[in-house]
Amino acid sequence: MITKEQLKRCKHPRGQIIFYLTAIPIILSIVIFLGWWAISPSSLKNIVSTQVITQDAIVDLVSDDDGGEQLQKDVDMELVDVLRNDILVPLVASPITPILIMILFILLIVAIVGKTYGDSLGNGVKLSKKQFPAVYEMFDEMAKEINLSKTPDIILMNGNGTLNAFACTIPMVRDAVVIYSDIFERCLATGDMQTLKFILGHELGHIKFKHTKWWYRFLTMPMDLIPGVNYIFARALSRANEYSCDKLGAKFSGDTSGKSLLILSAGKHNYQDIDLEEYMQLHDKKSIWVTISNFFMDHPINSWRIIAIAKGHHGGLWFRKK
Repeated sequence: MITKEQLKRCKHPRGQIIFYLTAIPIILSIVIFLGWWAISPSSLKNIVSTQVITQDAIVDLVSDDDGGEQLQKDVDMELVDVLRNDILVPLVASPITPILIMILFILLIVAIVGKTYGDSLGNGVKLSKKQFPAVYEMFDEMAKEINLSKTPDIILMNGNGTLNAFACTIPMVRDAVVIYSDIFERCLATGDMQTLKFILGHELGHIKFKHTKWWYRFLTMPMDLIPGVNYIFARALSRANEYSCDKLGAKFSGDTSGKSLLILSAGKHNYQDIDLEEYMQLHDKKSIWVTISNFFMDHPINSWRIIAIAKGHHGGLWFRKK
């Protein structure tokens, strides 16, 4: 059993700080906006009627764009006033409207993350006690080690040569880990259960640390949509999450050298032939170009991830950590 203290040590120390810096402004903005919307309906109604839903805007809406001035004169202005003053303005200015918008936004996020699960389950193979039973039982034990209330699904999916795995969810229903076939097949063929366990443990980390939850996406997604801010906060938070899950993967697998991640660098046929000591000497150096590349990525540079595990520290989010 992996203890709470061990799980806590797996988490990147700056990850939680960046999450709060990302989530708190979103929460405050929503609270302030909803408060103003509820407390000052008259001023909001005035803004909506004079700046958002103007009479000219309604005329343009119900008129043909090519109709010219004559067509605009033919528009029933009484109908325009009813549509504007009795329907649209009260609807937009209603305190219920922002709540409905938020609910729709949340439902959109739920649909997006749920669709990922549906795509994976529909196009992959769900492991069970009869489908690759040894891997399923190992995965089940790993889930119990971190005290997950329900063992996530594990889905094998054809990656068409891509070496990847990811965690997904049906919000408030169940979680899943998807592993692509090339990694899975190679680990089983060579008996490299350490690498397989590292990868599965990494993805279980995303589930245990709540990275797949709908509310986590809701609070972090807006920052990822703002140019500039997304690189400073959203991408850095994503990299911190990857480092955290690497730590848990290493703890599950007993990999203290980071060699399990070499499959992502050298490929499935070559990774076991890499001289790790030589790799460390060549890659554990400053490089402005590697640093720039890392800044724009949502995953840390792979060499930084390997070095972080080998040295027993959490990797740098913006700059290489010595």
